[in-house]
Amino acid sequence: MVIVGSDGPPPPKRAKPTTSAGCLLTGALARHVMGYLRDATDVKRFLQVLPRLRDDAPLQSLLALLQRVHDPSIIWPIASLSDLYAPSASCASASSSSNLRASAGLDRLVQSALPLLRQLQVNAFIATPPLARYVPLMANTTISALLGDLRDFEATYGLWAPHITSLSVTDPTCETWPHLCRTLALCPRLQSLTYFVWRGSETYRHVKMDVSWFAAYMMTQSSLATVHLTGLPLTTEAAASVGDALLSSSTMTTLNVHEMPQLLCALGAATLSLSPQLTSLHITAVDYHAADNIASVALKLQTSRVRTLEVRTVALCNLTRAATALATAPMLQSLTLVNGVLGDLTPLRSLRHLHLSSMRLSRRAITAIAHLMATSECLVSVKLDNCYHDQHDDKTSPFLALTAAMPVFFGRAGQALAMSVHDVAVAAGLTSAMHKMSTSTTATLELHATALPMTALRDLVSAITCGTTLRLVVRTPASAEALLAHATRLQLRAAKKPMYEWHFGRPVPDIKYQVACSRC
Repeated sequence: MVIVGSDGPPPPKRAKPTTSAGCLLTGALARHVMGYLRDATDVKRFLQVLPRLRDDAPLQSLLALLQRVHDPSIIWPIASLSDLYAPSASCASASSSSNLRASAGLDRLVQSALPLLRQLQVNAFIATPPLARYVPLMANTTISALLGDLRDFEATYGLWAPHITSLSVTDPTCETWPHLCRTLALCPRLQSLTYFVWRGSETYRHVKMDVSWFAAYMMTQSSLATVHLTGLPLTTEAAASVGDALLSSSTMTTLNVHEMPQLLCALGAATLSLSPQLTSLHITAVDYHAADNIASVALKLQTSRVRTLEVRTVALCNLTRAATALATAPMLQSLTLVNGVLGDLTPLRSLRHLHLSSMRLSRRAITAIAHLMATSECLVSVKLDNCYHDQHDDKTSPFLALTAAMPVFFGRAGQALAMSVHDVAVAAGLTSAMHKMSTSTTATLELHATALPMTALRDLVSAITCGTTLRLVVRTPASAEALLAHATRLQLRAAKKPMYEWHFGRPVPDIKYQVACSRC
């Protein structure tokens, strides 16, 4: 008989969660939280305070890996397995049994942590993870691989090949190309392909590559979004075939063609227009006569959706015709020209980013850039790195036009201006413009002032105190401490860091200092 008190029966007792259930709940929450963490140090600290970590082998192994390496960023968010195995690989080559045990221990840690590592990097020139031969991966794991010899690809990466989404191949002697066809067939999820051939090799001069299968692959089987080809020795007929295949791609959004004059010519001469999916185009020309081919390709942008164009030349090609052809490019937002000659620049109303590096600019071109800065409603950044002007008999520097346009540029959409300053008059113009500026958001003015006297540098720093929110970055070869002290006296926030520039023929780099100043 059960006697029930006046207060009624006692409430039923709740069952305590088992240790395994609590472990599963903790592990699931931990994995969810880690999906939002991009910094390896944050992941490491999070795992260190996580309860019941010893009951979750993958999480415990991941923490052990993060604690094992000097730089945790090689583990998370992208695990660079080759960098991780590089020390062990060098030790394993010795006969010491302790080194072999250490390598085996690393294998066990990596294998246990693999379910948590969604993005992997493999560099065969550093080390090949032995696990690639026998350990399968989770279905949603992706791999970026840098390889050299593809002859043993299936034996070495057979299990991991279906997970490779980005493949870069360095082929100095053109011997790996025949094996690329089979490799691509083993990588059905491949989205990015980079193939590099060194043009300076002796073998290069005597090899003609069979690209018929590659053209067929691009037109029928490819799901590539990014194609990067450098230095492939193609005949005129082969280049035409590859060019048509690239232009016909229905998936490619980014195309890089470097040091391949035949292919550049074929792309410009082809009757096909650029594919509607293409949004980014990068070209490197190696001969002086490439200007016509570059201009022909630029004309194709008038009926395309390309938003980013980068053109680099080796022999100071005149890029004026190409720049003029871009005047009616409807969607061009970013233009980069490197190591060429520019005589003029037509208004590019949709342009947001203009980057000119090591360019010889005419006075007319510099004036056109200043006009674009003063009139464009959407231009965000202008960078003129190491650009120069043939002075001839000019009494005033044409770069003064840029200083006059600065207040309007930064008063609209402008956020960044970078330029080299060698003239005291231009520095004075910049100082005057900074006094007139009114910016609603923080903007950056970066000056490569390698020859300005200290008085001009001090005037530039002092101009920040006039109420502008501008952040000034000055790169100078000397006097960094004096400039830093001047900024501190003005109660500006200032910091310096060394900048190393290597020059051929010198055993040590030139050391310059970058001093950044802004209002507190």
